[in-house]
Amino acid sequence: MSTVEDFLSSVRYQINDTGAVEYSNDELIEYLNIAIRFLSSELIGISSHLLLKETTIALTDNMGDLPSDFIKEKAVLDADGYTLYSAPPSATLSQIIYKIIGDKIYSKASSPLTLYYFYFYPSVSAITDTLPTKDYMEDLLKEMVIFLALNRNEYNLSTEGQLLANFKDKVLSLANFGKQNLDRQLPFVI
Repeated sequence: MSTVEDFLSSVRYQINDTGAVEYSNDELIEYLNIAIRFLSSELIGISSHLLLKETTIALTDNMGDLPSDFIKEKAVLDADGYTLYSAPPSATLSQIIYKIIGDKIYSKASSPLTLYYFYFYPSVSAITDTLPTKDYMEDLLKEMVIFLALNRNEYNLSTEGQLLANFKDKVLSLANFGKQNLDRQLPFVI
């Protein structure tokens, strides 16, 4: 895992700013965070296992708190391991459904619930931080940061659209990197 300092050094070399004259560390870190959020958003959009977590939620009065890094649920199971079904906020609670409103989950199912959910890679804030992504994602992050830095004062939207499509294709390739052909239903036991 690379540090942000190593990452930015590589980016600076490629944008010909090794003396840190044109771009500050703060500006490049912000571009890196934009790239990390884009990568996270695209991976979640294709339901990639790379950003999937599991947690247990205890219910009190049919309500529990969602994790602070919760973005979207993949599956919810009751205490016996049975899959619960998502319902709209206006639905009446039952033993087989759950609903999410804000940062709370509601259900009459047996507690505790097992929640499989998606999260974003965390942002970085200092050059001493470690990149939160997998090593094989660094090249794509560099491409995005370089694009954002060099395009800071450009307004050619047709090029941006082409590069955005290219970045989305690369994210899909990364999501399938090392993935087995055997798909398993949640929950699964290895």
